[in-house]
Amino acid sequence: MQQQVAVTTLEPNPRRIRLAALEFATGRPVVVHGCGTGDGGIVLSAARVSTAWMAHAIRYSSGLVCVALPAQRCDQLELPPMAPRSEPNPGPVWCVSVDADGGISTGISAADRALAARGLASPAAVPGDFTRPGHLVPVAVGDLPAFGAPSLAEAALALPEVAGEPLAGVYAPLVSPLDPVHMADDEELLEFAASNGLPAVHAAELAAAR
Repeated sequence: MQQQVAVTTLEPNPRRIRLAALEFATGRPVVVHGCGTGDGGIVLSAARVSTAWMAHAIRYSSGLVCVALPAQRCDQLELPPMAPRSEPNPGPVWCVSVDADGGISTGISAADRALAARGLASPAAVPGDFTRPGHLVPVAVGDLPAFGAPSLAEAALALPEVAGEPLAGVYAPLVSPLDPVHMADDEELLEFAASNGLPAVHAAELAAAR
């Protein structure tokens, strides 16, 4: 069983939050841990994500990269749920994957996925700017949960709000380097952040800072 790092407080640490927000706003990754779904990973500004940082996210994750968007924005961009829902789901909803419509090769490269992410973050984007299905997964996010830590998708949308960035966050859950059939635990996430010189924030701490 993987050991979890104990969190002594969920009150936002102003210095830690400020550092994460500043790094995020320059296009650098932030490591989010302590998510309510038991995972955690890299979060990037979708509006600023570069090919290099997208490649970094792909390398250390399972390769599946998502973009958290407000649910209303997904409706505006005509991004339907990936699977039909038989009952209301208060949590994040995976939508049909997309590629940018133009300026790409196959859509799967880091450059192509970064282009699609920046497109999803653009307030000027319209449904016709994307082809479906593709290689980047939009995730519709509603209100944050009233209790408990938010999921990684919810944290990926809270971070741009805290940083004053467009409400679109690229995220990729990290895989355990020691046990690659499982996702990284909190201890591994914090070690990853330290070894890569990246800021790390707890998901609940981030939600409290909004």
